Amino acid sequence: MRASSLSIAGYTLIEVLVVLFIMGLVTGIAILKISYHTDRAITAFSNELAQVLILTEERALLESKTLGIVWHNHDYQVVRLSLDKWQPFNDRYFQTHDIPNTLLITLSVNRHPVNTHASDRTNEPSLATSADGAYPPFVIYIGQHNKKPCYKITNQTNGRIVTTKL
Repeated sequence: MRASSLSIAGYTLIEVLVVLFIMGLVTGIAILKISYHTDRAITAFSNELAQVLILTEERALLESKTLGIVWHNHDYQVVRLSLDKWQPFNDRYFQTHDIPNTLLITLSVNRHPVNTHASDRTNEPSLATSADGAYPPFVIYIGQHNKKPCYKITNQTNGRIVTTKL
């Protein structure tokens, strides 16, 4: 006689489906969290940049000095014109501000594009406010690489700096 005992080991279809459902749920939550934090980072950066521009404008007016914004690959800084030379501030509000690697900043001054990704560390500003606190017409677009911009920062003719969510 032949003793035949077939022992089949494995998972039922229901068990496999439950595991796939749980994995899909966890993945979906993780993607939503990452997207939410990215959006918050762009919003925070846009608001911070707008506030720095406003403070720079007000400080130029108070001190009757020409101030500017210097853009580099991954940061920007406020500088002032002193004895025909651009000098960085040693002030906590005007210190070097980091630009997150995931963000793309596009600047146009007087409708001319400006390179905000300069690799050299010159102190020559791309955007300057005069001693009377007036910026030239500018538009700054902020967004992620390979995506449409999320925010636009502009100056109006009355001197107000406005941030717009696109």
